[in-house]
Amino acid sequence: MEHVLITTIYLTTTRNFEAINKIYSSYFEVPPARAIVISKGRGSSGLLIEIEAIAGMP
Repeated sequence: MEHVLITTIYLTTTRNFEAINKIYSSYFEVPPARAIVISKGRGSSGLLIEIEAIAGMP
């Protein structure tokens, strides 16, 4: 996880944001990866959350 540069988190509802943020921050303590949170109607696939990550190698 140390090579993650940016993540995009897709949530079906913002009601889950606090719980997701707590779990997410436990993976990115130092330094935290940038996060973009987008709440969209993605419920058609049955998923509550989807995370996309871009990582770079030194």
